[in-house]
Amino acid sequence: MLQRIQTLYLLTAAVLSGGLSHVLSLWVVSGIEEFAIDSIQYFILFQASALLVANFYCSF
Repeated sequence: MLQRIQTLYLLTAAVLSGGLSHVLSLWVVSGIEEFAIDSIQYFILFQASALLVANFYCSF
C-alpha cells in the first residue's frame, strides 16, 4: 500500500515538474523573467526528468 502511495506522489511530482516549468519563472535578472522554455538546456532537462519518471511507471 505504501509503495502505491509513493508511486502516485512521484508521478504527480514528475507531471508538476514538467508542466510548471512552463508557467513559473526560474529566476529574474534585471526585471527579465527567465523560464525553462527560454533556455534549451533547462527545457531539455525538465522534460527529460518528467519523461524518465513517466516511462518508468508506465513500464510496470
